[in-house]
Amino acid sequence: MFSIQLKRHQDLISESYYLMEPEPEMKKEDVQDIEAINGKSTNKAFNEDQEFKEMMRNFKTVSANDFERTTKAMEEAKASEDVQEETSVTKSYAGSNTYALNSEDTESYKKLQEELKQRLNNKKQADEHAKTKSTLTYSLKGRTLTYYKIPRYLCESGGKIVVSIRVNDAGDVIDAYINGASNSDNQCLINHAIAYAETVQFDASDKKEQLGTITFLFKGK
Repeated sequence: MFSIQLKRHQDLISESYYLMEPEPEMKKEDVQDIEAINGKSTNKAFNEDQEFKEMMRNFKTVSANDFERTTKAMEEAKASEDVQEETSVTKSYAGSNTYALNSEDTESYKKLQEELKQRLNNKKQADEHAKTKSTLTYSLKGRTLTYYKIPRYLCESGGKIVVSIRVNDAGDVIDAYINGASNSDNQCLINHAIAYAETVQFDASDKKEQLGTITFLFKGK
């Protein structure tokens, strides 16, 4: 004879205990450091605004009469790439309506913008010119080269040809002849250099006539 007994078993539940410690209070020095960091960001924005105001004050001191002297200093201080960057920055400032310029300042500012734009165009022309196995530079005090045809040289040899030029108040070359600083007497180079020198155009000036030079550096074929 058998006897069977049934017993109920309780499920076991495991429990975990964690000791939670309160977050330590921030020291006074730590709070000051955080405030200082946040303060630097605010001061930076303020300083940039102050720099803009300073730039505008300095700009107003540049009159139209000082423009040539100013642009000459820019030529000596900035490379072409810097000029591109400066043009971009200047345009962003020009878009701000926070500060107003009087008519004289506006005219001087526009003249400066035109000068920078012309220098960029001249650089593009020079890059195209360099692709034709030659380079061109000029010397004419206070004047800017505004136009010239891109030469297509067919000469076999290379060399430096310096052309003396006489420019009128309208910017036209009214006379061109070989300068003794040339290092080649190749007639092909001379003929091409003079022909292209006569086609260049400079900006207008109050000077009736002005002497300068154009230098051609031929690499040859």
